[in-house]
Amino acid sequence: SKIRHDIANHLNVMKEMEKDETGRYILKRIDKNFGKFTGIPVLDCLIFEKERKCLEKQIRFTKQGKCFAEADISEYDLISLFANLLDNAIEAAQQTEIPVVELKIENWQGHLKISITNSKPVSVMPLQSNFRTTKKDNEKHGIGNRIVKEIVENRDGRIQYEDKGDCMRTVVIIAL
Repeated sequence: SKIRHDIANHLNVMKEMEKDETGRYILKRIDKNFGKFTGIPVLDCLIFEKERKCLEKQIRFTKQGKCFAEADISEYDLISLFANLLDNAIEAAQQTEIPVVELKIENWQGHLKISITNSKPVSVMPLQSNFRTTKKDNEKHGIGNRIVKEIVENRDGRIQYEDKGDCMRTVVIIAL
């Protein structure tokens, strides 16, 4: 089910990019600016697609960071990690009046540090519910956090969550 979940997400990204004017515009930006954000083309494509999704849903999306193309992490793990983290952040943000998703990537003491902060409803407390999915079809949902945890643990990394009431901050640190 983990593989099916990730493959469906990855294929969906590729399909969606070509469908509309915004997606085609972002693909052109990727071509023009390749290597400017992460230095990993397939990951840049995913991040730009998530940015496009946010634009469509009127979620303010910001990103900042440094290139980390020298990472010794499989592209599959990077895509799974970023796709699941960003999907969760976007889903929570779109439930708020002022939806925001902020992505920050940095090389930190020889590690890749990914920080994602997103708005969320104050009434939603993911840490208290152990990130249990609220979706009705919970057989196909709710495994993204387990995938992230597994990738982080396999790389001897750590993940930290901070619920600040109206926003959630997730920090992942893994060795480059």
